[in-house]
Amino acid sequence: MKVGEIASIRHYSGKTWLKSVVLQIEKDLLVVKLIREFAVLNFLENDPVVLGYEEGDEVFIASCIVTGIDPDCSYIKLKVEAVRSLKEEREYERFPVSFYAKIRCDSSDKMNVATIKDMSLDGLMINTNADFPLKKNIEVIIYPTFQEVKIDKDVDKTIISLRSDIIRKESFARYFEYGLKITNIDAQNQNLIRLYLQNIKSMQEKFLKDLKE
Repeated sequence: MKVGEIASIRHYSGKTWLKSVVLQIEKDLLVVKLIREFAVLNFLENDPVVLGYEEGDEVFIASCIVTGIDPDCSYIKLKVEAVRSLKEEREYERFPVSFYAKIRCDSSDKMNVATIKDMSLDGLMINTNADFPLKKNIEVIIYPTFQEVKIDKDVDKTIISLRSDIIRKESFARYFEYGLKITNIDAQNQNLIRLYLQNIKSMQEKFLKDLKE
């Protein structure tokens, strides 16, 4: 990646990818400008963002966290946490996403807001203000709003429901980050995760290709 390069931005507030330009690079810190006016107003600090870019014929995606926002200039500052190539085919590896979710533990009726940072067929990484203990089993409802996935000819579904155990917890200034292991999910929801991950890869590649044309 280099300054001036066109990149895609995926954020849970949008229904598609956003076009952006890389303005500054310093180690794992980036400054990018969103092309769509006012789109930056939907971003919050500490939000998960997926940044996509091309190097040669290969597409890379970076899992990022928003560290700063300049709404007047449509700039966002990002910290890159992990980068992977879309050529990687390991099914159970976590895939960077930016999804809105609600979570709840059995001891409470309160639904807490969360954002999904990455996802695989057997686990998730989430950010939330809710403080839960390790090993707690929680309900997770994910809302991937940017597309509908057809499970079969009669069913369209956009919500993923599952239960998971908290196996890792890290505390930050304004939120908690949890690593979750899926413990209870039916076949339809598991297939939905698989379809979303497959579609994200193909749509990401197409979006970047269209940006260059």
